[in-house]
Amino acid sequence: MGRNRRRRAHNKEIKDRKLVIDDKKKADIDEDNEEVDVNRKLNGIEDESKPLLSDSKTILDKIKTLPNATTKTSQDQTSEASISPEPCLIGPSQVSGSKPQSQHRDYYLHYLCQVCKIIPEVDQKVNCAKCKLVTYCSTEHKRQHWPAHADVCQILADLFKSKNFKNSTPDDFRKIRVDIIEKSEQAIERPLEKFEKEMVLYFNRCFKCYEQADGLLKSCKDCKHVSFCKDHRLNEDHEKHCSSLSVYRDIVLHIIGDDLVSIYFPDTFSQKFKEVDMKTLCSKETDSELESAFLSELATSPLSVLQALKIAFGSYEKVPKKLCVHVIGAENDFELSAIEKWEIFLAHYLQCSEILIVFIGPELYHQGPTQSLSCEECEAWGKHIIAKFHAHTLYHDYVQGANYVKPDLVCSFNPGFYRSTGFNKEDTWEKTIVQILHQNVPVLVTAYTEIEIIKDVERIQQTSKLKLLQAPSINMFSSLKPFLSFVNDEVSPVIFKNHYYTVFKKK
Repeated sequence: MGRNRRRRAHNKEIKDRKLVIDDKKKADIDEDNEEVDVNRKLNGIEDESKPLLSDSKTILDKIKTLPNATTKTSQDQTSEASISPEPCLIGPSQVSGSKPQSQHRDYYLHYLCQVCKIIPEVDQKVNCAKCKLVTYCSTEHKRQHWPAHADVCQILADLFKSKNFKNSTPDDFRKIRVDIIEKSEQAIERPLEKFEKEMVLYFNRCFKCYEQADGLLKSCKDCKHVSFCKDHRLNEDHEKHCSSLSVYRDIVLHIIGDDLVSIYFPDTFSQKFKEVDMKTLCSKETDSELESAFLSELATSPLSVLQALKIAFGSYEKVPKKLCVHVIGAENDFELSAIEKWEIFLAHYLQCSEILIVFIGPELYHQGPTQSLSCEECEAWGKHIIAKFHAHTLYHDYVQGANYVKPDLVCSFNPGFYRSTGFNKEDTWEKTIVQILHQNVPVLVTAYTEIEIIKDVERIQQTSKLKLLQAPSINMFSSLKPFLSFVNDEVSPVIFKNHYYTVFKKK
């Protein structure tokens, strides 16, 4: 059966369905955490921003079914510049050459039983008597978890007692938590497990003054995540994040429950739109915030590229007919998840005869240098969409190599250019930034937070003056999938991939 016939058959099968959530999901969901200066500002950058006006074209002309997204479990290193690994996506890999799928890791949310992950009633709740960080639904589950908790429990208890959290500044509070992680790892002579780091980063405390005495705290009755003491009450700021924190919990429970999230793009996803954002687009397909979160995670990067192309070239019609896009720092569990998404959006939205997407990254793994993304319809119309992969490669090495192809747009999603340590705890960005700017083409950069996008631009400014085509701002095609924040958790307890973006050229 041809590809289009299979799509039509599948479309009939899932008619009246929106996103489909099946069984068997494996995923990693962590957060990108960096210590930052919340008062840094943009200075001296020429702002030639243009408003984005989406024209009324159709993104999709037919239903497409995306394979399940890929996952990857990476070992993270703890430092002030790297608290936990990048968030991961969903499902078994469909990318050639991806690593074998591992068992999902354990997760920590202070209000869930660490063993069975239920929310215990107040009269059932049992805390670890020593460190007071871990919650259980019964003494039996407390005993059951003890072998996994024993070696770190007393160390964490002693370190927490030695620290004065209450009424710390947000920056000091971050430094204290980083210090506890580093000292506990030194004491037990092993890296903390990811859920153990979460115990330190996201333990139960008053959101305002950091009071941690459990008996003095009350938690939000809806999300359960944010707590407050007798001197402080939840305010309107929390209402903005409460729903996202509930979605985060639902995502964790899906992971622990081994549920697989399968993403489909129904016919209605190809709506004609003007000034539409990701939330509006996803709301046309589902009323579920959880389903919207997964759908948006797949769509955010190609939609952000489309947006950047229009900003850079003035209209979609002016985009080069032979288009080359570089994706820097690509990873299998994000940019390559359900890789057909790039053909779905770019090939059916742009009037290009050839589209080459080059994925480059030191943490990218892929067998084979190229992969055709063209569907039967694209081939019939003479459109060719090719993905090229340069695995285990830093961008500046690729640019100076024999396989280099000059791009029309360079993209880097959530790179954290401002960080002093990156891949292998080294600052590899300096050489990469030089090569990005040397090509003198438009550049798209995204970030989780406003602070990070500002600091990224400031870092790039140290190499060259910039001509801003789009000033740092909220990305209308940001992912809706939340991750817990560490960077500026006093401002927002959740962050989103590609939440902020900027487009610029070398001046």
